[in-house]
Amino acid sequence: MKPTPRLAVVRGAFLGALVMLTLGVVGVVPGPAHAAGPMVEVHRLPDLLARARAGDRAAMHDLGQYHDTAVRRDAELAFVWFDVAATLGGADEATHRDVVARGLDPDALERARARSAVALAQVLLAVNGFDPGPIDGLAGRRTAAAVARFQRDAGLRATGRLDEPVMQALVATPDSRRVGAR
Repeated sequence: MKPTPRLAVVRGAFLGALVMLTLGVVGVVPGPAHAAGPMVEVHRLPDLLARARAGDRAAMHDLGQYHDTAVRRDAELAFVWFDVAATLGGADEATHRDVVARGLDPDALERARARSAVALAQVLLAVNGFDPGPIDGLAGRRTAAAVARFQRDAGLRATGRLDEPVMQALVATPDSRRVGAR
């Protein structure tokens, strides 16, 4: 059976969009209604990650928006970025975080909150000159090594573990107090 001209156009548009998505020409699609604002394009991710690593709250917001609206939506990671930005003083980000949180089941929300605490520590370590590796909310070997270096420099026992004394010391540093400015 020969396709009708209308079906051929629809099929062609779909295949064209699929090819563009596969090649990374178009990296995002419109997402949930709460993710208002311009879509974050895939090619901007390296710049956004570098800016977030330097403590740029606007970049963290954009990363949260990207993960909330991306083709492969990752609501937990969207929560993480919005939560870190909110912790650093972003009221808009707190609203986005709360909306994303409502869509997570209790286990996913617990995982996202744990990752958010680690991601905040990673950002603060990075802005203080201690390389934690990727800012991903996962406490791997590089994060533990950065924590241990920070602990030694701060006069704390070097365990490499993120705990309350480490977080208090990180938040109290002059560089950490400058983080989050838009």
